[in-house]
Amino acid sequence: MLIWLASYPRSGNNFMWLILNRYFQCCTIDSYKVRRQLKKQGVSGQRNRMKQMISDIDRRPEPHFVKAHDLPFGDPHPAIYIVRDGRDVLVSYTWFRLEVDEGLERSQITPERYGAMLRSLIRDEPHFGSWSTNVRAWMERENTVVVRFENLIKCPKECVTRALSQLGVSPMEKHCHAPPPEFNKLQKRNPRIFRRGKIGSWEDEFPEDQLELFWQRHGDVMRCLGYLS
Repeated sequence: MLIWLASYPRSGNNFMWLILNRYFQCCTIDSYKVRRQLKKQGVSGQRNRMKQMISDIDRRPEPHFVKAHDLPFGDPHPAIYIVRDGRDVLVSYTWFRLEVDEGLERSQITPERYGAMLRSLIRDEPHFGSWSTNVRAWMERENTVVVRFENLIKCPKECVTRALSQLGVSPMEKHCHAPPPEFNKLQKRNPRIFRRGKIGSWEDEFPEDQLELFWQRHGDVMRCLGYLS
């Protein structure tokens, strides 16, 4: 049984993935690690291997959560989708792209470089669509449970339990010998992946001159979700 664990990048996907794995002892798979291992097989080879992986999972009775950021492509598998304030998402993703993807030190990231990356992500992201495109596509998809990042940070155990229940999955908490991971501890171990985890972090990181562009591109979805300017 495959269940997608989906989100636009930097929306809390990694945090929930660890909770499912470490606390509820669910089987979790990072589809991007699988793809990196399959790079030498070419595009068609990767697709065939991913299809084979999905087929293999479907034959197993226990749920397997597969992490993904891509737009949905019409498959019938159930999903959990994590949604977060787009302003927080995009500033976090900007730092991730610069520090992790491009390997820059914080001292090398000028306001101009930061602003250029943020502007490009506000407009679009070639792999995953824009933030609002990604959110709208998953939230309108059938058989998808939506989890708010704010709830996940405040009460992770209850939030994940409720999402699993909505999918008809029985949590395996009774087999767990440790509490769910705490964000602040994960942050100390890997601050580039678990950067701030703060609700409203955009307020001191989002350049004011780019907010108008953000609201032009993503205002409809922001207001639909209740995130007000």
